[in-house]
Parts: sequence; C-alpha cells; structure tokens
Amino acid sequence: MNNYDLLPILGEGSFGKVYKARRKSDKEIVALKLIKKHGRSEKELISLRKECEIQRHFNHPNIIQMLDSFETENEISHVVLEPMSKLTIYIC
Repeated sequence: MNNYDLLPILGEGSFGKVYKARRKSDKEIVALKLIKKHGRSEKELISLRKECEIQRHFNHPNIIQMLDSFETENEISHVVLEPMSKLTIYIC
C-alpha cells in the first residue's frame, strides 16, 4: 500500500471498494481494489487469493491486466489494475 496514493473512490461492491490511485514510482493512474478481510471466512480468503493468482497470468486485449497485488493485516488483496489512461470505456 505504501507504493500508491489513494485518490477518490470509483465504486463499491460486495467484496470491497475500487479507488483511483497514483503509483508513486511513476505517477501513473491505476485502479486499486481494496478487499476487507473482516467478516470473510477462511474459505473465501483462500478463494480470493487464488483469484488474484489466476488473474495475474491473464494476458488478453479484452481483459484488464492486473499489475500488482498484496496483502495487509486488514485487507486481503489489493489488486492494482492497468493504468486507466490505457483503457477505453464504452457506456451503453
């Protein structure tokens, strides 16, 4: 978490919150998903860790690339997604 500055929240779901964040090393804007550990079963935590590991290996133009993930005492997986400047979002 020390490598990123949190900016405004982008959205919230049942597993956590997604923030706009700035990577300190190069000032790149990324999406940072914070998933709280509190209230999760051990089975859910294992599943979330596996999901992060699987997503780390995806490399496809139609799938947002995961750049980084880490865990703290209070949050399970901080998932850093590719720079937002590279994404084109279509709203229907």
